[in-house]
Amino acid sequence: MSQSVTEGFNVKGRIKEWIIDSGVRFSILQELRHELHLIGLRLRKRFDPRHRRTARRLYAQSEVMLHFGCGSRILPGWVNLDAYHCEGISLELDLQGDLPFGNGSVRWLFTEHVLEHIDRSVIGKVFSEFHRVLAIGGVARILVPDLNFYCTKYLDGDVETITTPLPDMHTTADAVNSVFNDHFHRFIYDFDTMKIELEKAGFSDIVCSKYGESRHREVIMDSNTKSRRIGTLCVEATRTGE
Repeated sequence: MSQSVTEGFNVKGRIKEWIIDSGVRFSILQELRHELHLIGLRLRKRFDPRHRRTARRLYAQSEVMLHFGCGSRILPGWVNLDAYHCEGISLELDLQGDLPFGNGSVRWLFTEHVLEHIDRSVIGKVFSEFHRVLAIGGVARILVPDLNFYCTKYLDGDVETITTPLPDMHTTADAVNSVFNDHFHRFIYDFDTMKIELEKAGFSDIVCSKYGESRHREVIMDSNTKSRRIGTLCVEATRTGE
């Protein structure tokens, strides 16, 4: 690692320590930074010519395989979207806004541990966009932390199982509070709540699946990491004919 990069990390570390020592909650500043980043994305969507050209190219596609909220995990052959740039991403955009695809142009949609980061107040808009862009017979495979898993294991006092997805936690209370409060989580779903929101968006064929299993092998893109294999709610919503 170069000296300049090392010095950069040291400066960031010192700034973080100063903020914490000053009594300001560092998480508040992280939230502010994220919101400012989203504002920047919305401005780019309107005014950045390169962004607009890429969006127009995506809009013209059909039979799209959409990876919604890819992070650093780029799926070959898929359109990979995220709010933050990484190598190989198709387009950087606010995931709470309109998707750059025509009606019925998406065949498969996959999203893993993303929707818990989106405010419940706008999840209906996100699901409506899923429904709009999916073709008839198109499937959205949705993976999120499973509220039922964490509540059940907490009540059972099952420390070993509940901390498997969260290895830094040591008690059931640690695990439950982490899944609700850490990593900018906004809402933790159970199947019934997600089903209601998907139905509001127009979906009718909604099933609870299992990690690594599906009625449609094409959409099984689960990362299959130890921390995700348990404690994950898997839901599949198919757009049916209207």
